[in-house]
Amino acid sequence: MASTSGDHEQHAVVFFWSTARELVGFRVLHYGYRRKMNKFLL
Repeated sequence: MASTSGDHEQHAVVFFWSTARELVGFRVLHYGYRRKMNKFLL
């Protein structure tokens, strides 16, 4: 029982990290794109 519980917990952590990493990557991409556009416009 303990091993299955640990596996489920680990899966949740992996899912959380993959989602967080995607969100952070999207924010960074969006920020870099806006900075590039601002530099281009100015």
